[in-house]
Amino acid sequence: MVAALAVRDAIFAARQQAGLSSDDLVLNLPLTPERTRLACGDLQLAHTSRLIQLATEEEGKDSEKKKGEE
Repeated sequence: MVAALAVRDAIFAARQQAGLSSDDLVLNLPLTPERTRLACGDLQLAHTSRLIQLATEEEGKDSEKKKGEE
């Protein structure tokens, strides 16, 4: 638990340095490296994660469409 609190403090400090607000920040456990980077405001990782999510959704739609055609 102490490690999670230390990471939380580091995330808050990183966001402050980047000029980002921490008012509405919600940290979900476990604090994986990806979640930590996103919480720090790593926009490149956030963009990549969103692209992966969109691609996965499109694959699901394509497979449903193929099932309907059969």
